[in-house]
Amino acid sequence: MIAPDYPGFGNSSMPPRTHFSYTFARYTEIVDQLTAALNRHSYSLYMMDYGAPVGYRLALKHPERVRALIIQNGNAYVEGLRDFWDPVPCLLA
Repeated sequence: MIAPDYPGFGNSSMPPRTHFSYTFARYTEIVDQLTAALNRHSYSLYMMDYGAPVGYRLALKHPERVRALIIQNGNAYVEGLRDFWDPVPCLLA
């Protein structure tokens, strides 16, 4: 099991917004780099809440690697994110 913190969450540092793009797309790049660094070429994704948009993007980027999707309370559509995330529009990128 690999359960990374995203920058700005958990025990991870929080780079200033001028130096880091806090978007689902950027978080996906980070997780993709992590899986490559850990030499993981096949995996199941457990996605919940905020991590679902990251997991979906990773699955679309590498569908051949995904063995299973386990989804708990994760939005699968932009409309499901809008009202809550309106104060932080950069996340929808």
